[in-house]
Amino acid sequence: MSIEMRPLSGTRPLYVDEPEPFWPAGDDPDLYKLELWRLHKVGLVQGLRSVPCWKCGYLVIQSGLFLELEGRDGYHCRVVSWSDAHNAGILSQPFLRTLSDCWRVRPTYSKSAGYAYLGITCPKCGSLQGDNFVYDNYQGRGGVFSDPEDKSPLEVLPLPVFTDDWPQRFHWAFDSFSLDLEPWRIRFGKPVAIWGNAWPWSE
Repeated sequence: MSIEMRPLSGTRPLYVDEPEPFWPAGDDPDLYKLELWRLHKVGLVQGLRSVPCWKCGYLVIQSGLFLELEGRDGYHCRVVSWSDAHNAGILSQPFLRTLSDCWRVRPTYSKSAGYAYLGITCPKCGSLQGDNFVYDNYQGRGGVFSDPEDKSPLEVLPLPVFTDDWPQRFHWAFDSFSLDLEPWRIRFGKPVAIWGNAWPWSE
């Protein structure tokens, strides 16, 4: 029995009787949740410009999870809030410990939300900085990510890729708690050192 193999956008070959993955048409951002993507790079992305804490004014480094995804219309560089990454179930306990110890990213109760979630806290007063700086320039506090006037550089500290190169969906990377980044702002630094040299992703 002969097998015919066909390329799919530079990804693994498909067998002749294997159905093509579904690629939604159009430019609706919501359809990106349904589209199939190849994950190329992962990292911790942080601003090289500190921003003042909303409560005490102490300078805080804003950060999130960085994904470089290849889709039908090209590459997308995304920043995902820590709460979304945590809710997606991909962060291991050693990585969470590293985030808490080195970046002050930890579960903290939010009075406005009414529950605790993983987010950046102020090194001085401990106040939760929220997620709005990732997806919304609320009261002009978008900082290095969502403030359209901010063109300061962003640094990505690489992490190992947590999937193979098969196309798959990353719906959580395209919801309202994530944002496209301008590639020209991004520079790459040294890889993140995880506590105990552990794997950063949940099994």
